[in-house]
Amino acid sequence: MTLICHIKFQALTTIIKAPNIHTYTEVELIKKIQQIDIYSLESYQEAKFLLKLSSEYNYTIAVIKAYCAIGYIYTLRAEYELARAAFSKALIIFEDTKQSTLLNENEKLKLEMQLEGGIGNTYALQNSIALALPYYYKALQIAEKIEDGQQISNYLSNIGTIHVKNFNVDRGLSYFMRAKDVILKEKVKRNLDSLYCNIATCFFEKKADKETFLYLQKALEAASETKNKNTIAIIYINYADLYVMNKEYELALKSAILGL
Repeated sequence: MTLICHIKFQALTTIIKAPNIHTYTEVELIKKIQQIDIYSLESYQEAKFLLKLSSEYNYTIAVIKAYCAIGYIYTLRAEYELARAAFSKALIIFEDTKQSTLLNENEKLKLEMQLEGGIGNTYALQNSIALALPYYYKALQIAEKIEDGQQISNYLSNIGTIHVKNFNVDRGLSYFMRAKDVILKEKVKRNLDSLYCNIATCFFEKKADKETFLYLQKALEAASETKNKNTIAIIYINYADLYVMNKEYELALKSAILGL
C-alpha cells in the first residue's frame, strides 16, 4: 500500500517586484522575503536579490529568512544538496540571533524549527533515512516547546513515515497515532485524511484487515470532506491492494478504476 508524505513547505503568498534601490529597514526586507511565492518561476531570482540586499545591510534575521526561502525553493526543484547548503548556512548564522530583539523567543524558535525541518526534508526526499531523523527530532522538540500543534503533528507524521520506510511498521504506527491524537485535539482537519491513510497502510502491513478497512474508511470520509482528490485516489488504490490480498478481485478492480 502507498504511504502519503506529510512534508510541507512554507508556501507564501504573492510574487513581488524587485524593490527600488534605497535603504530598507530589516523589517521591510523580512516582509518582502515572506511575500515570495516559492512555487513561482521568479521566486529564486527574487530570493537571491533579497539575500544580497540583506547581506549588504548586515541584517541577520533577513539573511536567515532569505536562505530559508532559497532552501525551500531548491527543495521544490529537487536540488536537495543546494537546498541543504542554504538551510545549513542559515543555521550557522542563526547563532547570531541570540542578541537580536527583532524577533521574540517563540519566533526565533519557529525559525530554527523551519531550518531543522528543511534539512530533514532534503534527506527524507533522498531516502537518507538515518540522516533525516535527527533533524526531524530536533524540529519536533522545538514544535513541542512552542506548543505548535500543527507542526507537532507534521513532524510526528514525517518521523512515522521514515520508520515505516525503514521496515519498522510498529514504531511508525505509534508516531502516526500520536500525530492523529494531536490533530484531533487541536481540531485541525488538515492532513487528517492522509494520516488515516498511513495508519491504514501500517495495519495492512500487519495483516490486520479490520483495522485497515476502518482507517481507510476514515481516510475516505476525511478526504471527501476536504475534496482532496490526490489522497482520495491513493485511498482507492489502497482499497484495491487490500481486496487483492483477500482475493476479492472484482472489488479490487472497481476500487482501482475509481482511483485511476
